[in-house]
Amino acid sequence: MRTRLVAVIPVLLSVAPVARAQQPWARLPLAELEARAAKDSLDPDAFYLLALGYARAKRWDDEGRALRTAIAINPRYTPAYVALSFEPY
Repeated sequence: MRTRLVAVIPVLLSVAPVARAQQPWARLPLAELEARAAKDSLDPDAFYLLALGYARAKRWDDEGRALRTAIAINPRYTPAYVALSFEPY
């Protein structure tokens, strides 16, 4: 069992940078995320990504507001509910 774990760790470490690179919003400035949400005000993805940007900036009130907006647009938008459950109070 230990040898399998040792063999898997380098693979997992090599995949982490690839996964980060596949998230283009992670490099976008907060102003760009705000502009995208303002441009398409009926897109829950835009507000979800905006909320993640607010979380990076530790703007918790704005994060919660953006997540609730995504839920108001689409009540079945699960990622917003999950992110809201981790919001610090």
